Amino acid sequence: MGSNVPANALVGAATFPRYINLRCGAYITVLVSIACNPWKLVNTASTFLAVISSHSIFLGPMVVSMLASYFAGMRRKIKVEDLFPCHADGKGIYWYTYGVNWRAPVTVSLSQFLGCVLVKLTTVALWNGSFTLWVRGLCRSQRGSSRGVDADLRSTEYYICFLTGTAISAGMYTALHYIFPTPEVRAFVEKAPSPGILMQEYRLPGDQREEIVEQVKP
Repeated sequence: MGSNVPANALVGAATFPRYINLRCGAYITVLVSIACNPWKLVNTASTFLAVISSHSIFLGPMVVSMLASYFAGMRRKIKVEDLFPCHADGKGIYWYTYGVNWRAPVTVSLSQFLGCVLVKLTTVALWNGSFTLWVRGLCRSQRGSSRGVDADLRSTEYYICFLTGTAISAGMYTALHYIFPTPEVRAFVEKAPSPGILMQEYRLPGDQREEIVEQVKP
């Protein structure tokens, strides 16, 4: 709780600064943390390792979505000044749709589900859903300390969900980026110089950099 309260309070306050400040965000995090019973997740070494290893199902597609956005979508070209603007006017190229890049959550959700379906086409798709596999794999890993859990639960899909999820996530995010592109991002990527030159330009003094950046504005 001591490490999660400051981090999550800051995230909530940054997302909804008009309604949530740091203190309110900390209170919300404390209440949610208690409701999750975190002490049951770390009471033994085996349980803690099982919980940590299960995060790969969710973290894999999330990380690959960011990598696909950087390498395939933006081609390693970043408009630094638009990473930290006041978006009240909505003019930043990374503002997307009301401040949300909907391609990312769609990619993460679908890749988790489809990745599990891909490795087990002979069973019902819903039973092979990512969350279901997470529960099944977690139960399997705890079969030695939990009573009433079927030791024959098949967890092969659970073990390779990271590989299938990341592969599908990379392809899906790249496809969504090209099928439903963001005009502002595409214009900047097409007009901006190569990533190496762009990085060197951003390292120049402010006056010289502003003259160069003006030339690549969409």
